Amino acid sequence: MRFALSRLKRPALAACLGLAAAAALHAQSSGEFLTAMKSLLAPDRDFYARVSVFENGADRGGEPAAEFFYFRSDARPAFLLYQSSPPYLTGLAYLLKNGALQGFNPDCGCASETYQSVMYARAGFSFDELNPLALAARTPRGAASPGRVGGEAAVVIVLSPSEKAEPDLRLSLSAERGLPLRLEYLDDKGVPFRTVEYLAYFEIGKRYFPSRIRATDRGGRPLLAVLSDASRNPLPDFVFTKAYLEELGK
Repeated sequence: MRFALSRLKRPALAACLGLAAAAALHAQSSGEFLTAMKSLLAPDRDFYARVSVFENGADRGGEPAAEFFYFRSDARPAFLLYQSSPPYLTGLAYLLKNGALQGFNPDCGCASETYQSVMYARAGFSFDELNPLALAARTPRGAASPGRVGGEAAVVIVLSPSEKAEPDLRLSLSAERGLPLRLEYLDDKGVPFRTVEYLAYFEIGKRYFPSRIRATDRGGRPLLAVLSDASRNPLPDFVFTKAYLEELGK
């Protein structure tokens, strides 16, 4: 089942949700909102999907600029994004295992340490953006505040970076559903330089997985990631190895 985070059309209903969000802020801390989000996003099995990335933030009638296979196992933890198109980039991959991110180049058959910023600059998205569950591990800074995203009442939380070189993040959760609506990367003045929007979700076994994600860098054109062919079948350990990457490329 899939549902979209649609805009609220009735002003009275929107106002009620705004009041509900404000009341919820008094009852819950930022950490409690993140815990609630985690309970909605945390899978009890592995996850696989095909990721199609479209330029200009739209997929109407156009061919994707790139496609990937996405493997995810939060229990290990291990994540793999393998590029399947365009042909001249097939085989490029990113593997995150036990917190260490590596990039794989099929031309040399080598894997080397890399950074999340490099991954989203080349692939369009990072693992944290494809899997907002990872944000639950961040430390919230200050109290939550009410906000709105696309006409929907939201709870806004600022997250401290996991490392000094990383920016603060501003996460907006749906006040009604508790799911991420928007993620913003903030510069030293608190101004967003990258915005990620969660437009729709899969619902599989009472757990939710983003199915449409739009990312826009300041001054740049938006990219849209569309996830399809989602599966929660168990993944074997060998999926998250260099040997498997080499096998996929044959």
